[in-house]
Amino acid sequence: MTQDRDCQQTLTNKVLPDMIAQARLLARITLEEGLALRDANLDVLNDKVQSKQQIVKLLTLLDSQFRDLLSKLGFPKDKDIASFFNEALHSADLVDLWNEYVKLMQDCDKQNRENSVLVNVGLRHTKQALQFLRSCIGEQEETLYGPHYIQQSSSANNNSIIAKA
Repeated sequence: MTQDRDCQQTLTNKVLPDMIAQARLLARITLEEGLALRDANLDVLNDKVQSKQQIVKLLTLLDSQFRDLLSKLGFPKDKDIASFFNEALHSADLVDLWNEYVKLMQDCDKQNRENSVLVNVGLRHTKQALQFLRSCIGEQEETLYGPHYIQQSSSANNNSIIAKA
């Protein structure tokens, strides 16, 4: 019984608050990442991606601690966590903390999907621009490989480019 109380207190006072703090930070960083994508600010974008990776690493560690504590409390894997906190532990505080964490992570997921759309649009625009530039110089998807993906000699490839120039 004392172990259960200790686990519950650790969840309430340490692990879930830490998870929430990191989720808030992840939400902010993910939003800032989206702004950097919109502004095409590569320096800021790189910084945000690195920060995001560190937060995700920490959240993974916290999630492991969280799962260990749930296991010690006898959490059945087929049960909803909020229901377990409410029914088995009779803890409205844990339910509130868990719901806040879930909401923050849903917000992060939504923003991350929006960021993904921005990345994909940028990639599509870049590919279209490259195709346009290649067509302007008469290059049509030139590669070092000829028919049947057989590597062409460098002189054959250079001759065709020189001939087009």
